Amino acid sequence: MPRYGATIHPLVVEVTHRQIRTLRVIYIIMNLLLAVLLGLALWLGGPADFSYFHEFDWIKLFLAVTALVLLGLVVPFSRNRLIKPEKILEVGPQDLKKLGLPENIDERIGRQALFLSRYTAGCVATWGICEAVGLYGLMTGMMGASGWITGLFFAAPAFTMALLPPSSSSVFTALDTFNQVE
Repeated sequence: MPRYGATIHPLVVEVTHRQIRTLRVIYIIMNLLLAVLLGLALWLGGPADFSYFHEFDWIKLFLAVTALVLLGLVVPFSRNRLIKPEKILEVGPQDLKKLGLPENIDERIGRQALFLSRYTAGCVATWGICEAVGLYGLMTGMMGASGWITGLFFAAPAFTMALLPPSSSSVFTALDTFNQVE
């Protein structure tokens, strides 16, 4: 079995390894930030009340619906739009130039660079959305929501983050698909 990146330009391989290392650091920091938000929600939140129902509150309902939309629709849409290599394969040579790639660069390397930048943006954007839902958890905790409600606002983004770690193998597999295109 060939080593990942064996058919990819060495410069792209080096940049990809550095980028994945950086993404892993960002991923760890984002998870730590989510844990800090949970700690703040527990510390600053109202008294622990684990009853299932509180009086009806439109603000908490709005935050819950927004969190569901963000995690259920925006995160998958963003990942699909930014991270799928098929989106880069659809871009024509003229569009690559419009995206700011120099004319004298090999089209395959240009597509790989474009994919790597979109992959990075997609990861950071979706992790940021997860952090926003964590902030909603902090807000609901400070508004006196029950422990179950506040816990759900942290469990959902933590679960989503666990599904979205940076993956060097998937990045190199995607980068390799650009070498197979003529």
